[in-house]
Amino acid sequence: MRASLLAEWRKVRRLHLALVSVACGVAFSALVWMSVRGALVRLANERRVEMRWQDGVIGDTTVLVSLAFPTLVIMITAMVFFVEHRTDMWKQLRALPRPISSVYAAKFLVVQLFVALAVAAALAAGLVGWELMPADAHTVWPVADATVRATLSRLALLTYLALVPASLVQFAVSARFRNVLVPVGVGLLATFACLLMMGPGRNQWLPYAYPGGVVMAEFAAPRAGGGDHVTDARYRPPAGAFGEVATRPTTILVDEAHGNRHGLGNAAEPGTLRWIVQPAEEARIQVYGLYVAVRPQALADVQLLVVAGATTDLDGKGAFSDAEIRTVQEWVRAGGSLLLLTDHEPFAGRVRRLAEAFGVRSSLDVLADPAHGDPRAPNKVRTVFGAGGVPLGAHPVTTGVGRVITYGGQALARPDPGTTVLLPLAPSARLLTGRPLFPGVPRERQGQLLAFPYGRGRVVVSGETALFTAQRKRSDGTIFGVGDAGTDNARLALNVFSWLLDRPTAGASAT
Repeated sequence: MRASLLAEWRKVRRLHLALVSVACGVAFSALVWMSVRGALVRLANERRVEMRWQDGVIGDTTVLVSLAFPTLVIMITAMVFFVEHRTDMWKQLRALPRPISSVYAAKFLVVQLFVALAVAAALAAGLVGWELMPADAHTVWPVADATVRATLSRLALLTYLALVPASLVQFAVSARFRNVLVPVGVGLLATFACLLMMGPGRNQWLPYAYPGGVVMAEFAAPRAGGGDHVTDARYRPPAGAFGEVATRPTTILVDEAHGNRHGLGNAAEPGTLRWIVQPAEEARIQVYGLYVAVRPQALADVQLLVVAGATTDLDGKGAFSDAEIRTVQEWVRAGGSLLLLTDHEPFAGRVRRLAEAFGVRSSLDVLADPAHGDPRAPNKVRTVFGAGGVPLGAHPVTTGVGRVITYGGQALARPDPGTTVLLPLAPSARLLTGRPLFPGVPRERQGQLLAFPYGRGRVVVSGETALFTAQRKRSDGTIFGVGDAGTDNARLALNVFSWLLDRPTAGASAT
């Protein structure tokens, strides 16, 4: 085996320059790609751009990996077999006094060695590209540099392992056909076919898509809170849920830049808030994800900013920097609208400072109301509002809403008399920790859903995020959120969006 490997290495020495050129080409492509991403993010910080390329079936990085690395394997394998097919050396190899299997094994190891070198070169280029990005561009992937290096290194190893099945297929095809164009053509056709067919439930049958699947699993996994809670991708809001078509340009921006557990996701792996896209587009309302730091330019021409499930923590100060909080405040005061979806810890603390900037206090602890619990749930964390529960607050948002259920979350308070408590707290409501609820604040100023004007803008803050999302339990299929049967959660959520956009709610004019 050792002799076969050495002989194979000497045989392809004339191809070393070509193979190294291919590897350097992959590395250069990765470096250019990372630099282009950095330039796009820098541009987005200067002026908000429509970054819908982030919202495709698969991300840009997935496309790069899905095309570049299988193509690398195709070219390396074809060139390794090129010598034998050109000189008809196979007859001589079969006549040698060693098993033909050792010859094949030696060739395969040579192929894998060059693939490993190319992946390592791409990893190095990716790390250099990350360092060349402007600091603000790192909000696209808001983690520490050490975490980036570890993650990219792990991805490189997983990508290399994911290339093995495609290498085996390509190896067999290259060994079978004398014309080098046949394995190259077959490989490229298979690569593009797998790329087009990538999606949930199919990737395991597409060996040429395995490298892209590794990236997709890392960056585009469902983020419905983790564990047993996943996105209910089957939920569809009723047609015309937003009512009449918008008569002026209207844009909703959903925060995706702060490690958000809840967001739009993408078409292949939808986020828990993606359900809003369909009714919004029917009403000619544009919905985009925000993948950069909150800056005035990023909010230009935006009517509504949605923040849900932020998890990043900046030196213990939460997910948003002082500059970002000031930007959001000034933007709302000038006429923008904010929908801030909070929850109990650890999520509450991440946006506590942002909520406090608008005068909203957070309990942080889980809220429960045993006297108004959901009879379907074994625990008493769920709370029923409206029909059969705590009366809803009078407001255009609650028009046409009968019964609403929250699934835990925290309590909120805002002493300002201009605040409307949409989901008030009953006298029986309490925190599971036993701590008192906002001493000194009247109970009528406490609740789980608050709406109020702020300057020329509007704000809605929810102490519970699931109410606005489409989720289900992976274990037993239980639906909760906007798709929960027997509730008007979806109607309430749509009314909140409509009121914040200054559009008529169900059966009411925007006031």
